[in-house]
Amino acid sequence: MKPRLDLNADLGEGGAYDQQLLPLLTSANICCGSHAGSTALTAATIEAATRCGVAVGAHPGYPDPSNVGRIEMGLSNAQVLQLLDKQLRQFAHLAAAAGATVHHLKLHGALYHRAGWDPQLASILCRFLARTYPAWQLYAQANSPLVTIARGHQLIVKEEGFADRRYLASGHLAPRHLQTACITEPALALQQVQQLLQGHVFSLDGHRVTLQLDTLCLHGDGDNALALTQAIAHFCRQQVRLSAD
Repeated sequence: MKPRLDLNADLGEGGAYDQQLLPLLTSANICCGSHAGSTALTAATIEAATRCGVAVGAHPGYPDPSNVGRIEMGLSNAQVLQLLDKQLRQFAHLAAAAGATVHHLKLHGALYHRAGWDPQLASILCRFLARTYPAWQLYAQANSPLVTIARGHQLIVKEEGFADRRYLASGHLAPRHLQTACITEPALALQQVQQLLQGHVFSLDGHRVTLQLDTLCLHGDGDNALALTQAIAHFCRQQVRLSAD
């Protein structure tokens, strides 16, 4: 039997291709209306994902739409927990209204990176999730401290890799200000996906980084998002069994 892989994308952020991307995916990380989008768009995207049979996930981020939540805001851990609680409560309410079950949580942007690699915030986050949303799966960057900490709190964790972002030798994603940090050509993205399915990826400076993935992410807001996703979904269907669970 082919190995299983979840194919996810960040949606509900106002990207042009959300409706075309959904049938290609097995799970969707849906913006909570804070770093981008709106409450109405969040609700509509939850409903669309549910109609397509795509697993619904909450995608909260920093309330900084001018920077799309991609700049670290320097909030205290208590402030981070407060904004997460607010966004997730609203998301859970919208999902219930749509008759959808929330499958997972994936943090967005700068908050994703901060919680992934800051053990103190990761521990606070995991205690909160274990107490409040224990049935939700947590999507976390493969090999990050958050993976180990979340499992220590008995959370269900999916280790995530990226088809359209380059890596550093440390395992971190290359910062977006670097010219080659984002992959926009389908052929190059497929090359990286082939590596990831083999359990590794080569960093920008040529180091081999070992990664074992449960879920593969594409970003839904790029100009080439549809072409990338179509190519990768087609390739993955030949190599793995695509499923959110």
